[in-house]
Amino acid sequence: MLRLLSCLVAVSVTASTEAQVSLRYNPSVTQGTVIRTEAEIETSQTLTIAGMPLETGANNFATIVTTIGPSTATGGYTATGEYEVLQADLSLPGGMKVAFNSNNPDVEPDNAQLAVIVDMLRAIAPAKWKLEMGADHKVLSAEYTGGPITGVSDIFKNDTDPERLKDRSNNEVSRYATEPVNPGETWTRTENHDLGSGQSFELDTEYTYAGPEEKDGHNLEKVTVKIHSAVLHVADNPASPAKVTESDLKVDSSEGTLWYDPEQNLYIETEQKFRVTGSLTLSVNGMELPGELDLTMKSKSKSTVKAP
Repeated sequence: MLRLLSCLVAVSVTASTEAQVSLRYNPSVTQGTVIRTEAEIETSQTLTIAGMPLETGANNFATIVTTIGPSTATGGYTATGEYEVLQADLSLPGGMKVAFNSNNPDVEPDNAQLAVIVDMLRAIAPAKWKLEMGADHKVLSAEYTGGPITGVSDIFKNDTDPERLKDRSNNEVSRYATEPVNPGETWTRTENHDLGSGQSFELDTEYTYAGPEEKDGHNLEKVTVKIHSAVLHVADNPASPAKVTESDLKVDSSEGTLWYDPEQNLYIETEQKFRVTGSLTLSVNGMELPGELDLTMKSKSKSTVKAP
């Protein structure tokens, strides 16, 4: 009987181990490897102040090209990045609109008040950057090649800080499972979602390994995503005329899917959507204004890897 039980335990452990898969971020770091990512973020927001709804929307698209460089003496490697395409379509209260395309960057906005936004996009679009990575693929340092980005209003200074490149890259790496997982197993992360202009969400996010699945002719690993909570953080920005001083927000709905390619060892396709609602207080020229926020964010991306 004991022998039978031990055999059953051995079979059970073996089966469990065989079902486990690695979902670690571990792409090829051979010098000259190129990772090309197309990313789109769509935002729809209604901010109601004193009973007046202020509606804004944004649809941003970028193609980012990352090229793996030489290895470092510490066991890591370097990488360079640049925008192949940068597009932004914004709709603001009062019917004002901004449309920017890096392929035709000299188009002026209809409203001169929006020139600061276009100037910021013009300055960022041609930017190139260099990252020093550790052996764990985390960014150790980031810098814009050619020096800091200039010609940007102080309102957007936070967006051109190289530390944002570091934070965003490390946030993406943190989404991966660090240990082998079985179908149905979960892992959680506390992530920083950059909203721009010094604003960010701290998101409590749960990932679940759904199992292997064929998609578009490829054998991939499916991961689902659910955000449980969102806390708004606002960095001090003296140049901004308004500042959020208090907020009480909740996640109304959340869904997402990540597709992991076991050959490339990274997510090659992602799609996510979440809605946040709640109250906040704005400080404008010393006046405290209570408001209600209803924000929906959608994002999707596709990545391809080209060997040297």
